Amino acid sequence: MQAFVIIGGGLAGHKAALELRRLSDDAQITLLGEEPGLPYDRPPLTKDFLLGEIDEAGLTLSNAENYEQKKIDFRAGVRATRVDRGARIVATADGATLSYDKLLLATGSRVRKMPLEGERENLHYIRTLDDAKRIRSALGQGARVTVVGGGFIGLEVAAAARSLGCDVTVVEARDRLLSRGMPRLVSDYIEGVHRENGVDVMLASVPGSIVAEGPRQLRLNLPDGSLVSDVVIVGIGIVPNTELASEAGLEVENGIVVDAQCRTSDPDIFAAGEVTRHPSGPSGQLRRIESWRHAGNQAAIAAASMLGEDVAFDDPPYLWSDQYDLNIQSLGDPLAGTRQLLHRAAKSDGWTLVSVNDAMQPMGAVAINNGRDISMLRRVILKGGRLPESFVDECEAVRLSSEDAVG
Repeated sequence: MQAFVIIGGGLAGHKAALELRRLSDDAQITLLGEEPGLPYDRPPLTKDFLLGEIDEAGLTLSNAENYEQKKIDFRAGVRATRVDRGARIVATADGATLSYDKLLLATGSRVRKMPLEGERENLHYIRTLDDAKRIRSALGQGARVTVVGGGFIGLEVAAAARSLGCDVTVVEARDRLLSRGMPRLVSDYIEGVHRENGVDVMLASVPGSIVAEGPRQLRLNLPDGSLVSDVVIVGIGIVPNTELASEAGLEVENGIVVDAQCRTSDPDIFAAGEVTRHPSGPSGQLRRIESWRHAGNQAAIAAASMLGEDVAFDDPPYLWSDQYDLNIQSLGDPLAGTRQLLHRAAKSDGWTLVSVNDAMQPMGAVAINNGRDISMLRRVILKGGRLPESFVDECEAVRLSSEDAVG
């Protein structure tokens, strides 16, 4: 009987544990989760949970309540402190040691913090359920809320806060929203939607210090002045939790480096989820991808690989975001092509921006309220095929901005 230890109680660790059990009836499976309670879904924290449309119980990942029935030894609130590769042992903060035949690192990430002094209780980051609870209690009608960071997380929080009646300002250091990985056309459109919903957007504005302004207010000092708020929420990205891997001598470079089989530089240690840097796309370029679906699918491949199956992870990057009445889906690399095509939905105001190469193969796409296109494009990308001519005939060419152009 093989012993499998999984470090990380997020989606990747959860999915890997279930897949190991599905593939092996007699495997000994231990899952370590650093947070208390059962593994839960993170994406709704910045959307449905903040809006009160889903409660804490509704966040629990499917089948997490069945660990005991599935003979998965789940240990909540237990932090792994060391991996001894020679002895194949994981040490934990509660003094226990766990032996493994195969180990999976699904350690996820933590929020990137601002280098600011004087952090206060009304300065928030959002990553965990506890974070989301604190923020939800702070988003009262009329509250002045500043969101630092114009990426997907920051914009989801801004949309939720505005929907709850808060006075919202988004402060972004770069000259546009969603500057990492999104074409400018998408950035400009999303900025317009937020402005139409009453959000004040401040671009090219790098926050400086933050200081108390009265007993319950914060003043964020900016290059062109300052901004006083009741609540400041920071969403400026995440940092992969690679410390265990580094200390164990595994290859780490902006993430734990793995091959297509999710194997690290140690053949008995695997990794999955947003902590990994893995081959992606036709070129096999190493990338670290922050995606819910990516994490779950990669974890399933890691589990099969740990059991010796001949599998490989080759999913194109995918993410989605819900803001107001918009559903935004991104597939592949929307900036990787040499041309962009705009496809408008036939029966709605939705649209899809598709990036293609010279052979009319889709390299990536962003869809706004047009998820049907993403489903089709995913199939084409996986096959390495060309866009259907009927689809191309319905598209209009879009001029690439200089920052979107390749080469």
